Amino acid sequence: MAATACPSSAKGGGRRVAINLRLEAQPLDTIPLDWVDFKIMAHPVTPVRSRSGILWTAAALTLLAGYADLARGGETLAPILLIVGYCVLVPLAILK
Repeated sequence: MAATACPSSAKGGGRRVAINLRLEAQPLDTIPLDWVDFKIMAHPVTPVRSRSGILWTAAALTLLAGYADLARGGETLAPILLIVGYCVLVPLAILK
């Protein structure tokens, strides 16, 4: 980083400084290891196998089965599936 002083203006506006930033690319082998966060690199997040994804999938399947049974005329299994889906699985999926 280099700073260049400009001459003062005639009105006495003070001193102006122009800053020249020079960014250069570095090869990866020259980057200090303390700059790299290995915790993030060691544990990648896979959304397909996350607990929240599994709970959302279970909630969707339970609700779908409940509505399918309700459309078929079910009076016992449909309400149970819908209550479990809406009152148990959806809140768990939101909280996880």
